[in-house]
Amino acid sequence: MPAEDTEKDQDGEPTLAARLAAASMKDKHTGKLTDTIEIAVGMKAMVLVNIAVETDVANGTRGTVKDILLDPRDDHCDVEDGAVQLKYPPAMILFRPDKRSNFRFEGVAEGLIPISPSKALFTAKGKNGKKYKMTRHQYALTPRIRIHRL
Repeated sequence: MPAEDTEKDQDGEPTLAARLAAASMKDKHTGKLTDTIEIAVGMKAMVLVNIAVETDVANGTRGTVKDILLDPRDDHCDVEDGAVQLKYPPAMILFRPDKRSNFRFEGVAEGLIPISPSKALFTAKGKNGKKYKMTRHQYALTPRIRIHRL
């Protein structure tokens, strides 16, 4: 799923030059929010930023994606190789941390934490030297990989 990038001076939709400049940046310069991520219900994931410290969902929290609630603007999604191709980050992801939390959210099953896209502000520098003030909305999640030692 792509990040939703906006450009300050363009009232929303970034110019092609701004998108190219942002796409060439390392994640550490975009608030640890990548330009694309792949997520799936049942996926083991790890949180990359402090999302909700009061619920113990912070950088390094491991858990499972339990549900994905799509953005209403994604009313018609394309399916490619069995994967749904979104235009916008989902409105919400329901995440079950491995470490049990006693925090409860009204309307959400016990043990699930609703996560919304994170927001990062950054400046992207184009090849022409022009600077673009960007805002990125994306999930600060990464697939959790288990390493087995031999």
